[in-house]
Amino acid sequence: MSKPIKLYYHDGLYFRRSLFRTLGNLFRHGTLYLPVYNAGDQLSPLLVAHLSGRSVKYAAPFSQNKLIGLGSGLAAIKPGDVVWGAGLARPEHVKYISKGSNFRILAVRGPKTRDALLAAGHDCPEVFGDPTLLAPLVFPRQRKPKFRAGVVPEHPRIGQFRQRKFDDGVTFIPPSLNIEDFVTQLCECDLIITSSLHALILADAYGVPAVPLVHPPHQALGFDFEDYLASTGRTGRYILDSERIDIAHAEQLAQELGAAVVNLDPLLQAFPYSSR
Repeated sequence: MSKPIKLYYHDGLYFRRSLFRTLGNLFRHGTLYLPVYNAGDQLSPLLVAHLSGRSVKYAAPFSQNKLIGLGSGLAAIKPGDVVWGAGLARPEHVKYISKGSNFRILAVRGPKTRDALLAAGHDCPEVFGDPTLLAPLVFPRQRKPKFRAGVVPEHPRIGQFRQRKFDDGVTFIPPSLNIEDFVTQLCECDLIITSSLHALILADAYGVPAVPLVHPPHQALGFDFEDYLASTGRTGRYILDSERIDIAHAEQLAQELGAAVVNLDPLLQAFPYSSR
């Protein structure tokens, strides 16, 4: 019987990452453990298990000989690790990667991550794609639009957006939903407006038009968004957040942004374990 795959992903168990996060979590919630309340993070072990036919075991970011897949966790790379589709959250995070370490990079999220790695002296193939785009292999869904638009904020802003009033035909979709429910609700919308990169990529995966949402004081997309968009042949289009989001303008921007153009075969071929 094959050993479980050691995979780094956010699982809600804070003490595995930081003593300060643990103490803060105890103070705020009175518990060491909070389940993963982020749909994109929930997908990571499910996708790897589906593709490999093997069980998946959580691996802490400081551990070695692990797989780093979807998301922005590439800076957690350690000796013996394998990177498959991960990216950097910011280009300066490349400084956390030790030169000469014995790790393998098989694919990264986008060309901006690759450029940062090459500039720092690391080898990186020209294989791009966030594995989140493979979600339909795990959760097949047909689009059944019921809403003109769905608004998905980044995780820390869920509480703020719960209090907002939205126009008729616009629905709030919290990224804290179970992954299956989250995907179902995405597919019920004609448009997704989101500051969650996971949500943007999932919308692309299921063919739902989408546009990034930028929260002031920021006036531009972050590195991670630009990195992903570049991997799909697109450049930044986004709408600035306001108390009342202009849905017609968002629809226009999503049309200008267009659909993701990406060949996922190289990403699948780079998967480091035997497929089912």
